[in-house]
Amino acid sequence: MSSSRPSSSTHVCVARQPIFATVGDVVGYELLYGPATEKCAVEAGPNAIAADVIVHTLLDIGLEQLTSGRSAYFKITREMLLGRAYALMPPESV
Repeated sequence: MSSSRPSSSTHVCVARQPIFATVGDVVGYELLYGPATEKCAVEAGPNAIAADVIVHTLLDIGLEQLTSGRSAYFKITREMLLGRAYALMPPESV
């Protein structure tokens, strides 16, 4: 899903993959990132890719639009974990 609002000069693709409970109900979504071009993927490192999906999801697209009120799960790097980047995200949704 691309952002409906323009952001800087780049385009991103954020997709969601459902996470199911044992009875088959969707309990949340893992949010996945794909740069608009392969060149972007090669040039961006893991920290930049993880940061991009978080920033575009929270600021450009919106969690509610992507998750319909369910929990969101992001992949973050070790550096982001140790730097407590997760503390900037809404704990009731992420």
